[in-house]
Amino acid sequence: MLAAISDGRTERPLVARSGDAWTVYGKLESGLVSWIVADLLHDFLGEYHADRVSGLYVVEHVNPLTPSARMRKLADLLASCGIPYVITVEPVLRSSEDDRLHTAGDDREWIDALRYMVETGGTIVLDGSGLEGLEPKEIAYRIDQGIAFLYEIGVYPIALYASRDVVLRLESAPEHATFTTTLEYSRLRLDDSHYTDIPYVYAAASDRIMYPVSLGSAASDAAAAQLLTRARTLQLVRDAWLSVGLDASQPYELAEFLVEQFGREPIMWMDIRHEAHVLDAGFLQVATGGDGLLDVRMLDKTRAAELVRVQLSTYKFGTVTYYSTWLLVMVVGGFVVLFVLFVVMMRFRRRRRLFLEKELE
Repeated sequence: MLAAISDGRTERPLVARSGDAWTVYGKLESGLVSWIVADLLHDFLGEYHADRVSGLYVVEHVNPLTPSARMRKLADLLASCGIPYVITVEPVLRSSEDDRLHTAGDDREWIDALRYMVETGGTIVLDGSGLEGLEPKEIAYRIDQGIAFLYEIGVYPIALYASRDVVLRLESAPEHATFTTTLEYSRLRLDDSHYTDIPYVYAAASDRIMYPVSLGSAASDAAAAQLLTRARTLQLVRDAWLSVGLDASQPYELAEFLVEQFGREPIMWMDIRHEAHVLDAGFLQVATGGDGLLDVRMLDKTRAAELVRVQLSTYKFGTVTYYSTWLLVMVVGGFVVLFVLFVVMMRFRRRRRLFLEKELE
């Protein structure tokens, strides 16, 4: 018996081995069971690794509406601890409050804050979490747009942050950007944070890397405590990978608490710039050979300019449509008010005329 479960009174086998036969008495859908099996897979496959827990900080939900001051504070927090991290950036965002389209190039202070994050140890990753449910061609188009907008402000993504479903849909598009590196999740919590039960880095091919979003982010103190518990349980896997999300849309104090707590854990924080990554979008190529330096090649400036111009013209059209609609409403409303006033005046004049006629009689 290699692993067992107990309720405090009785003990039952969870994983047992008899010769070459390995038996798991449990559902692999359970996170704990799947992590125990993931650890024992090293023995089953004869793949022996040193007991080392690696981790990656992921600053999530960075978009054109993220306050630049908060971005700088998060950068300073991680830099003060000497921790490298990645930044998931959504370069184009439609606000539900004012129906405006906000882009990465709108605010100079925001651009400077994003560059500051890169200078202090951050690595840009394109955020594809908002592409759920779209058709493959639309996903491919929006990803190209995001890449083009980031290029316009002088930062370059080397990986894609998205669900497994979005990654598969992107790859099924006839023409699409190719990422050799992805940060993937497969599940969604009630607070909309993302995670997956895959406990270690997965190499789909010799030139492909998938970093699992094994922990995700927290939107409250209670969620942060659950994140820490999950992280400690995950460490039973001998070469576990802990992806810790710091949500830029949440109060800074929550990120500060998480960094302080995880600083007490035996985790080696990784800098993915020192791995080999390639992005090939057709019009732009970004590559790093593992030395921390980026090789950026613009292959088609016309295509990049079209992607940015089309998006901006869409924004202008949406703005014109928005104000035109309200102008039309105001004009129609004005006619309605004038008509009501006309009817009221006619009735008043009619009553007055009848009153005068009665006086003359």
